[in-house]
Amino acid sequence: MKKLILIIGLLMVTVHSTWAAKLDDVKVLGIASEKDRVELKLHVSSGSKDSFFFVGMVKSDAESFEKMALVIKKLLLGDNFKLNLNIKNFSMSPSGSYYPSDSVNFSGIEQE
Repeated sequence: MKKLILIIGLLMVTVHSTWAAKLDDVKVLGIASEKDRVELKLHVSSGSKDSFFFVGMVKSDAESFEKMALVIKKLLLGDNFKLNLNIKNFSMSPSGSYYPSDSVNFSGIEQE
């Protein structure tokens, strides 16, 4: 019985660690510029009101300019633009989790 529980536990950890979440209609709560990155404070519309997470736009991310362009478009257009993210190993908790931008895919859709 102990071996079965151990195997199930290992499977759950393996499945969780390879999980990627598609987050639709992400809100930008804040932007902070730091020496080697720009840090975004974000909220998923489907999450609880007080939950948030951070994405650090790191210099090593070859697509950082395109990703920031989508963030700026979200800030300019507000609810008329849906910012969507696909984050490897995303978890809703704990609130305040950090993800480097090179592990995040950004996309956006204009709303009418």
